[in-house]
Amino acid sequence: MQQSSIIEKSIVLLDVLGDVSRPLTFTEIVKASDFNKSTVHRLLSILTRQGLINYNEAAKTYMLGHKLLQFARKAWRGFDLQTLALDEMLQLNALSGENVSIGMLTGNEVMHLRMIESQHAWGIVHPPVFNEPAYTTATGKAILAFLSTKIFDNWLDQCEFKRRTKWSIIERELFLKEMKRIRKRGYATCDREDMDYIVGIAAPVFNFLNEPIAAINIWAPTNRCSVKNLTRWSDEIVAAAARISKLIGSNQYQRI
Repeated sequence: MQQSSIIEKSIVLLDVLGDVSRPLTFTEIVKASDFNKSTVHRLLSILTRQGLINYNEAAKTYMLGHKLLQFARKAWRGFDLQTLALDEMLQLNALSGENVSIGMLTGNEVMHLRMIESQHAWGIVHPPVFNEPAYTTATGKAILAFLSTKIFDNWLDQCEFKRRTKWSIIERELFLKEMKRIRKRGYATCDREDMDYIVGIAAPVFNFLNEPIAAINIWAPTNRCSVKNLTRWSDEIVAAAARISKLIGSNQYQRI
C-alpha cells in the first residue's frame, strides 16, 4: 500500500465516523467505507494509536478522537475571520450594490470587523461602531438565534431590552418568536429596529464546533431600499455564510 493510499483511505474512515452522531462498530465501518476488513483493521489501528480515533473496548465501537479537536483548535487560532470572509463580502457587494459587513457579538453588543462600502453615492451612512445592541441588528439576531439553548437563555436573562426606534422588538415573547423565524429560514432581518433609516439582512457564520461566531450582513438606507428588497439576496447571503463556515471547519449548514 502506497503512502498516499494510506492517507486517502484514512481520510475516508475519518469521514465515515464524522458523518454520524454515534460510535460505530468495526462491521459498520467496513460496510460504510467499502474497504476490506484487513485494510480497515490496519487503518483503525494506526489512527487509534495516533489519537485520531478513540476505541471503546467495552462497547467495541469507534469514534473520532481528541487529536482532531486539537488540530481544529490550532487551525482556528490561525484564522483571521475578516480576511477569510473578504472574497465573499466583495461578491455580495458586487451582486447587491449595497454595504456589506461582518460582525460579531461582544457581550450584548455588535462589533463590526470589516465593511465594504455601497457602490451608490453616500453608501455608508454611519461608520462601524461598537455599541449597537445585538437584539436590534440583523447581525446580532442572526448570531443569537443559533446559540445553544443554555447560552441564549443566559444572554436573555441578562439582556435589558430598550427601545431604539418605534420598530424595535423589545417584548420578550415577540423576540423569542423572531428567533424562531430566523432559525427556520436561516437568516435575520432588521427593519429600522436600530436606526430608523437602516434596513439589513444577515446570515450566521459558524466555527468548527458549529457555534455561531459572527454574521455577514447586507444593509442599506431606507431612502433607496426596503427589507423586502434586501431579501432578494437571502439565498446568496446564506450561501456565502455557509462557504465561510465550511472554510473554518463547520458543517452546520448541512443541518439547517
